[in-house]
Amino acid sequence: MSHNFLNSAISDETFTGCNYSSVNFRGARLTNCRFIRCNFSFVKVDGLRLENVLFEGCKFVGVEFYKCEKRFLGFRMHECVLQACNFSDLPLKKLDFTGSKIHDCHFSNTNLRDADFSDTDLTGTLFHRCDLEKASFERAKNYLIDPATNNVKKARFTFPDVVNLLKCYDIIIN
Repeated sequence: MSHNFLNSAISDETFTGCNYSSVNFRGARLTNCRFIRCNFSFVKVDGLRLENVLFEGCKFVGVEFYKCEKRFLGFRMHECVLQACNFSDLPLKKLDFTGSKIHDCHFSNTNLRDADFSDTDLTGTLFHRCDLEKASFERAKNYLIDPATNNVKKARFTFPDVVNLLKCYDIIIN
């Protein structure tokens, strides 16, 4: 199924099993929508508004989320696969990424206060100058977060993966 969402407004819809690979979402407004097992690889998102949007089991490759409309950005991702996506400079307070695989993604200057990365695999993902205060990384794995360059105050981690917080210090743990 191929669509062009350029400058469209869609509300209260559910989409299941759709392939939106390389589709243009520029200037679109999605409100109260739900996407289940959809492919969003290499979509164009300049000015996209996501208001109360749920993505379940979806795939995102190479999506430049930082180009979305920042003032209207409210979404959740459950059990999604994200590869090489960029979330820099975004206000993503309370964002829910539970159960996802977030590989080789980029979070720089991102407000992730109270975000939920529980049960998430963060292989190769970069966090730089992010606000992770009160964020949950419970049962998350493969993360590399430098506490010297990110605010991790009151963030929640679980053992043994919490040891990953020490990797940036090039120390030996026996």
